Amino acid sequence: MSKDITEKLQALVKFLEKETTEAERRRASYENANRGWQRCGAFDEASFNLMKECLGSRNAYIQTRQELYKLFPELKPKEE
Repeated sequence: MSKDITEKLQALVKFLEKETTEAERRRASYENANRGWQRCGAFDEASFNLMKECLGSRNAYIQTRQELYKLFPELKPKEE
Protein backbone atom coordinates (compact mmCIF):
# COMPACT_ATOMS: atom_id res chain seq x y z
CA MET A 1 0.00 0.00 0.00
CA SER A 2 1.35 3.43 -0.85
CA LYS A 3 2.62 5.72 1.88
CA ASP A 4 0.00 8.38 1.02
CA ILE A 5 -2.91 5.93 1.38
CA THR A 6 -1.46 4.56 4.62
CA GLU A 7 -1.20 8.06 6.07
CA LYS A 8 -4.79 8.86 5.10
CA LEU A 9 -6.07 5.63 6.61
CA GLN A 10 -4.08 6.26 9.79
CA ALA A 11 -5.67 9.72 10.00
CA LEU A 12 -9.09 8.09 9.63
CA VAL A 13 -8.30 5.64 12.43
CA LYS A 14 -7.19 8.53 14.67
CA PHE A 15 -10.44 10.35 13.88
CA LEU A 16 -12.48 7.24 14.73
CA GLU A 17 -10.61 6.86 18.03
CA LYS A 18 -11.29 10.51 18.91
CA GLU A 19 -14.96 10.21 17.98
CA THR A 20 -15.26 6.98 20.01
CA THR A 21 -13.93 8.80 23.09
CA GLU A 22 -16.22 11.79 22.51
CA ALA A 23 -19.30 9.58 22.00
CA GLU A 24 -18.49 7.73 25.23
CA ARG A 25 -18.09 11.03 27.10
CA ARG A 26 -21.44 12.29 25.82
CA ARG A 27 -23.12 8.98 26.62
CA ALA A 28 -21.85 9.12 30.20
CA SER A 29 -23.06 12.71 30.53
CA TYR A 30 -26.56 11.83 29.34
CA GLU A 31 -26.58 8.73 31.55
CA ASN A 32 -25.76 10.90 34.58
CA ALA A 33 -28.51 13.35 33.64
CA ASN A 34 -30.95 10.48 33.24
CA ARG A 35 -30.00 9.10 36.68
CA GLY A 36 -30.61 12.55 38.16
CA TRP A 37 -34.09 12.64 36.67
CA GLN A 38 -34.81 9.13 37.96
CA ARG A 39 -33.79 10.12 41.50
CA CYS A 40 -36.48 12.80 41.32
CA GLY A 41 -39.01 10.18 40.30
CA ALA A 42 -39.11 11.42 36.70
CA PHE A 43 -38.00 10.02 33.41
CA ASP A 44 -36.33 12.23 30.83
CA GLU A 45 -36.90 10.47 27.55
CA ALA A 46 -34.74 12.96 25.64
CA SER A 47 -31.66 12.22 27.80
CA PHE A 48 -32.33 8.50 27.57
CA ASN A 49 -32.63 8.63 23.77
CA LEU A 50 -29.49 10.76 23.44
CA MET A 51 -27.62 8.29 25.66
CA LYS A 52 -28.69 5.41 23.39
CA GLU A 53 -27.73 7.39 20.28
CA CYS A 54 -24.24 8.13 21.64
CA LEU A 55 -23.75 4.49 22.57
CA GLY A 56 -24.78 3.47 19.04
CA SER A 57 -22.33 5.99 17.54
CA ARG A 58 -19.54 4.76 19.80
CA ASN A 59 -20.18 1.15 18.80
CA ALA A 60 -20.27 2.08 15.10
CA TYR A 61 -16.92 3.89 15.39
CA ILE A 62 -15.36 0.89 17.13
CA GLN A 63 -16.76 -1.53 14.55
CA THR A 64 -15.51 0.62 11.65
CA ARG A 65 -12.05 0.80 13.20
CA GLN A 66 -11.97 -2.98 13.68
CA GLU A 67 -12.99 -3.53 10.05
CA LEU A 68 -10.17 -1.22 8.92
CA TYR A 69 -7.72 -3.24 11.03
CA LYS A 70 -8.93 -6.44 9.34
CA LEU A 71 -8.48 -4.96 5.87
CA PHE A 72 -5.23 -3.16 6.67
CA PRO A 73 -3.43 -4.90 9.57
CA GLU A 74 -0.53 -2.45 9.28
CA LEU A 75 -2.81 0.30 10.65
CA LYS A 76 -3.30 -1.48 13.95
CA PRO A 77 -1.29 0.15 16.74
CA LYS A 78 1.68 -1.83 17.94
CA GLU A 79 1.16 -3.58 21.27
CA GLU A 80 3.44 -2.25 23.98
